[in-house]
Amino acid sequence: YRYFLEERRMYNLVDRVVCLSESTFKILTDIYKISPNKISIIANGIRARKLKVHDIDKLRSQLFLPEREIILLYVGRVSEQKGFFILIRAFEEALKKHSDLRLIIAGSLEEDAFKYISKKHQFIISKITFIGFISRKKLFKWYAVADIGIIPSLYEQCSYVAIEMMIQGLPIITSDGLGLRDMFQDGENSLVDKIGNPVDNYREYKTNLTDCINRLLDSKELKEKISSNVIDTFKGKYQYYHMRRQYKNLMKELG
Repeated sequence: YRYFLEERRMYNLVDRVVCLSESTFKILTDIYKISPNKISIIANGIRARKLKVHDIDKLRSQLFLPEREIILLYVGRVSEQKGFFILIRAFEEALKKHSDLRLIIAGSLEEDAFKYISKKHQFIISKITFIGFISRKKLFKWYAVADIGIIPSLYEQCSYVAIEMMIQGLPIITSDGLGLRDMFQDGENSLVDKIGNPVDNYREYKTNLTDCINRLLDSKELKEKISSNVIDTFKGKYQYYHMRRQYKNLMKELG
């Protein structure tokens, strides 16, 4: 609570508060009681550097991926807030219908996470590959070979990972957590799985995430639609020059 009070004092001192999403805007106005006129919503922006791959099979071979495997890609910290443990549970369920799946984890590996998988999901550990914390250049190779990108976070502001997946045109599955719900619309540029009530150990969320994985795997048309729409979403909102223009306008406004 003391931290909350100190944050609110700081927000009242500054000339303008910049937030990255509508969800954060609502928190600032409803909880921190900051005047809407003092807040600017400016989403993150990234320069478009899509990895052009002329031979996807050759790239998969370089990464030692069997042709028969379908690649699900998770990028980020291995933590509860990022929805990682729920993803592992949903992945195990999805394997019962699609045995040719492989989950790639890009990010630093916490020992507790590995212990959790080894203890609770030991029979699927051979279907999970940890590639560690890698450079953005190398990461885009994994974006290129992945079949589906999954962002199961409980909350974000404006996910850089999501934007990078958009650049590459990955079909994406996301949660309806804070921030992500502002970036994605179910059935349009993502399949959005509802988090639901957390009191039952996120059982509802795990079921919804499993359903989204299976639905996207079962529909080539849906994958193609989402892939096309995420590229349009990136071009329309998350390119670097959109963010730059808005910050320039903000500076002019503040004089």
